[in-house]
Amino acid sequence: RNVNSTLTILSVIRVDDGVYWCNATNFLFVEFETMSPTTTLTVYYPPDVTSFPVSLQRNAAEYADFSCTVTGLPIPIVQWSRTPSSQILSQELGKFDISTQIDDSSLTGPHSVTTRLIVLNLTITDQETYTCSGLNP
Repeated sequence: RNVNSTLTILSVIRVDDGVYWCNATNFLFVEFETMSPTTTLTVYYPPDVTSFPVSLQRNAAEYADFSCTVTGLPIPIVQWSRTPSSQILSQELGKFDISTQIDDSSLTGPHSVTTRLIVLNLTITDQETYTCSGLNP
C-alpha cells in the first residue's frame, strides 16, 4: 500500500532554513529512506545593516572615508545615499569612490557585504548625512 505524506511549514522563519528528509517504517519496523532522501529549504530575508558609518569632521579639499556592513540572504545589494539632497551615490559621478567586499564563504548564508565610500575633494556642499542601506536583488 502506498502512503503519501506532506510536510507543511507555516509562517517560515530563518531557523527553518536547512535540509529536510523523509524516513518511513514498514510493518516490520524496518526503517528505510525514500527515493529522494533530502530536500533543502533556503529562507531568504531582508538585509540588515550590521555595521554603521561613523560621523566625521574634515577640512575642505580633503576626503571623507565611510564604511558599513550589510548582512542578508541572498547576497544583498548595498547602496549609498545622502540627504537632504536624496541623491543615490555612484562611481559615475566622479566625486565618489565606492568599493565592495563580499564574504560569501558560507554556502548557505547569511552573506556579508562590506562597502566603503570615499567622498573626494570635499566642499561645503558635501556636508550632508551619508546613509548605507541594503536591498534584496
